[in-house]
Amino acid sequence: MGSPDKHRNNPAQTRDSNEKTLHNKPKKGPSESPSDLSEQLVAGTLRTRKSHCSHSCGKGNCGADDGCATGGCGKGSLLKMIANNFEYKDKRDIVEITYEGHRRGFACVEDKGMRLSLRDVLIVKHGNGLDWASISMMGSLVHAKRKAKRLSGEELPTVLRVANEGDIKRIEQTKASERQAYSVCKTRIEAFELPMELVDAEWQFDHKKLTFYFTADGRVDFRELVRDLAAIFNTRIELRQIAVRDAAKRLGDVGICGLELCCTTHLGRYEHITLDHVKIQQIPANPSKLSGQCGRLKCCLLYEIDTYVEGLKRFPPITTEVKTPSGIGTVQKIDLFKDIIWIYYPDLSSWESLTLGQYKDVLEGKIPTSVRVDEEIPAYFPSELQQEEGRKRQKEKADSNGGEGKAKREGAQKRKPKRGKK
Repeated sequence: MGSPDKHRNNPAQTRDSNEKTLHNKPKKGPSESPSDLSEQLVAGTLRTRKSHCSHSCGKGNCGADDGCATGGCGKGSLLKMIANNFEYKDKRDIVEITYEGHRRGFACVEDKGMRLSLRDVLIVKHGNGLDWASISMMGSLVHAKRKAKRLSGEELPTVLRVANEGDIKRIEQTKASERQAYSVCKTRIEAFELPMELVDAEWQFDHKKLTFYFTADGRVDFRELVRDLAAIFNTRIELRQIAVRDAAKRLGDVGICGLELCCTTHLGRYEHITLDHVKIQQIPANPSKLSGQCGRLKCCLLYEIDTYVEGLKRFPPITTEVKTPSGIGTVQKIDLFKDIIWIYYPDLSSWESLTLGQYKDVLEGKIPTSVRVDEEIPAYFPSELQQEEGRKRQKEKADSNGGEGKAKREGAQKRKPKRGKK
């Protein structure tokens, strides 16, 4: 075992240890107070969120210097990452297909003379039997997507043929059978009193397997139910538990925007969304408008979050104390689109609006012009000071009304003559 003097006198080892210390320096956690508003509004769970880039490393060790196109680690573009770290050698004719319930996958076309086009219904052969699906993507885009997913050379289902009239009729009959199977399974679930919610039923094209999709809060023992359903349908039964977002994706619907749900059209994965995403975009916390068909916060709340984070860096942090010609106030509200800062003066119980340029003039000691003073701020959501002031006014009003009402009742009782006995 070496002595401490040995490491102290070796400059190379000292330099290496210092580099390791800097490299392993802990990142800013939620407990530390951030400097700008963008970091202040975003919770620590978002600041320290792990990357979900296509590199799948979670650390950004892709070796490139450009911005990541996936918005994940922020180090290296997607194209450079794929070119440098993954070699794609799949030369097969592959198409992307969509099964029933918006499940996507890939299939190999072995017949070179088969003419295919988008939205064609295909009969596909895989390890468990036959199934039907429609083409959702074909050509070079399929290989680009597979390369981004780091897929190459794996075993794929085989396209047997394009569905003919007989296949289409059988698919329609299968869908009718699925509705009947759904009703039967729901009745049996109620009979067994299982804590599960049935979502959908899916027959395989060759009727060799029947799959039921359900949601539940925890694990469910459905072995008795499976045996009962196998005796009824006389086929292989599979019960698959899915999440509520997967249930909404499977059923499909139209959102409040008038378009199909993002999960059924283009989303490949689900991100963790919290109310911090709502707060930083200054959206009213209305659960009925912020929740999707799945009951969770909408996935589209993440689409513009980076724009808001970058835009808020130009503004001062919330609760910043500032001295203006009107007095000493605190920054309580920000209008990102109009570049307006709202300042609240506790001593005057009033609000003042300043543009971003006027606010900078105030910091430099200049007197801004065209300052508007309002009694009430058109806020997106009430601030803590505004809520406290509102509670005080309501309490004072209740106390005054209570005192006046009590005095009126006592006066009325004194003026009211007493009834004597006849």
